[in-house]
Amino acid sequence: MGSDDEDVIPSSFFDDDGKSLGTSLEEMPRPLPGGVVLDQDYGVSARAMNAIIFRPGSAFLQELLQIQKTTNYVAEPWKKVGNEPIRRVVTYTQAATKLVKAVKASETQTYIRADDKCFCVRTVCATPDVPCGGNFVIEMQVWLIIL
Repeated sequence: MGSDDEDVIPSSFFDDDGKSLGTSLEEMPRPLPGGVVLDQDYGVSARAMNAIIFRPGSAFLQELLQIQKTTNYVAEPWKKVGNEPIRRVVTYTQAATKLVKAVKASETQTYIRADDKCFCVRTVCATPDVPCGGNFVIEMQVWLIIL
């Protein structure tokens, strides 16, 4: 554990064990202005999908990183500091493409909402080594709602 004001989130946060996480006070945010990229039905609970994508050491994430040829992946533990939302910082090197050399990226991932019915994680990604990378950041929301 960290200081009195900082708590590392245990991996049990991601367990789909039938125990209630309670309901978040935050409403589900609207999609970002860029629109929805993927709208798909999956036969799993919100907590199970949350664990597949965001649990530290997720097999899905490890496979995705390998497919994308992403290296130097380091994810800080999920933490809650004071009244702030749960968040972590992830850094990695994205593989080179035909247009851009390999670049370092830093993501701040923040839970906007997490309960038994849905979760929403906002990701802000900075890539300062990309041409013009100091001039923008990428903001993305990953969310799932059980209907």
